[in-house]
Amino acid sequence: MREWGLLKRRLEDYEGSPISDRVLHDVLTTLKMHSIINEELEFTDPIVKEAARGL
Repeated sequence: MREWGLLKRRLEDYEGSPISDRVLHDVLTTLKMHSIINEELEFTDPIVKEAARGL
């Protein structure tokens, strides 16, 4: 998933409530800092990717 707007909409659908742009930005920045996702918003580790599918 490359576009953060699509990611935001899907998260809001899943959570059932709006998510602010700032919160999404902070979460994505943290995930990038810890090398969980890359700049294209893709998981960097296939094991983490597979685990996230089960959430």
